[in-house]
Amino acid sequence: PTMVFDGTHFVVAWQDERDGLFSVWGQRVRVDGTLVGQEKTLVGDVGRPLEAPFLAKGDHNVGMVWLAGGTVDRQIQFWTFDQEMQPQGLRVDLTAPGEGGVYPMLVWNGDTYVAAWYDSASAPFTIYGAVVDEKGTILVPATPLAVTPSRARYPWLMPMGDRLLLLFSDDRDGNAGYELYAKMVTANLEAASPDVRITKAEGHSIYPMASFGPDGDLGVLFRDDRLLDQHVYFTRLSCVLPE
Repeated sequence: PTMVFDGTHFVVAWQDERDGLFSVWGQRVRVDGTLVGQEKTLVGDVGRPLEAPFLAKGDHNVGMVWLAGGTVDRQIQFWTFDQEMQPQGLRVDLTAPGEGGVYPMLVWNGDTYVAAWYDSASAPFTIYGAVVDEKGTILVPATPLAVTPSRARYPWLMPMGDRLLLLFSDDRDGNAGYELYAKMVTANLEAASPDVRITKAEGHSIYPMASFGPDGDLGVLFRDDRLLDQHVYFTRLSCVLPE
């Protein structure tokens, strides 16, 4: 499931298999926890599953990305919805069918939506991003966000207006698994800093998610397998200005 607050209600979306094939359903919820109307299908296709929805709140609507299709024809799509959860305009293809994008996420970066996902099926095996406005116009098409000789995956974006912080996992260092990295990209998805390695221990460090704290600090939560078992770890990134 995924959820945002639109200023009046919570908007919730999830993948649901009640009709025999996964589609994306949604529900509005009041602040006191009571439901607004009935849950309903937000996106559904005939003969093709729709999975992994992710919501973000814009200035005038709510944007959503999701994974459409199976292993052969899968693609990342985007659509906006009004406060009644009615779709606006046409859905947008961020990738072509079969390109292999998975695990999409979405943020609002002040005046545009920015989506990120990773491609696990075709080289380069890396993270991609795209920029879309509130009307569904693609401003920056699918663009590689990480340059790696190996595999990068599990992106998480933190919007900052004129730039974004990208967190991701990469196994480029051969440390018996994936390590966490961070980098800055511009609002147009151009590289704005080198990649910075965050974790060092052997074993996977994956599935990062983050939230801003006081004074611009960033809290990062992730799964870590350094003790030969799956654990949840927390770390903190600080903004250090040069003297």
